[in-house]
Amino acid sequence: MLIPKDKYEEMLKFPIDQTLYQDKEKKKTIDAFIFRFIKLQDFMGERLFKEVLKSVGEYKD
Repeated sequence: MLIPKDKYEEMLKFPIDQTLYQDKEKKKTIDAFIFRFIKLQDFMGERLFKEVLKSVGEYKD
């Protein structure tokens, strides 16, 4: 579910102004990046942090 490197590099070049939101392809790229970032945060919150807390004895069911 990783964003392709070329798309990420392309996104870094986007101007941060009104024109960004007028280009459908740029909006699609940004939406995909945001979606994947949110999914990564969900995964970390659901699994990774739970395991870290378990390993230090701080996790309670």
